[in-house]
Amino acid sequence: MRSKFNGKFWWALTEREHQQFPGDYEAQVGQGAVTIHSEEHFGQSDRGILMIRRMLSDQLEAIAAGRDPAGVSFDESAGPVEFEAGNFMREA
Repeated sequence: MRSKFNGKFWWALTEREHQQFPGDYEAQVGQGAVTIHSEEHFGQSDRGILMIRRMLSDQLEAIAAGRDPAGVSFDESAGPVEFEAGNFMREA
């Protein structure tokens, strides 16, 4: 099943209609070759993006400070780092 915009398939839209009914392609190429983060406008649904960026930034700071990043240990005598994955419910 293909999506239609204003009764037309994506490839049949004019340039103006592509701007009026943007799809994934327009979202990807519209950002440009390099995203300028200072021009981003986040919505509530982008919270996960901000959380992972913060986590990655924290790990880069740990490396710069000489510490091991999360999930990595360069101590040969230390055992493997183990993580649990899955869905968890926290008690309120």
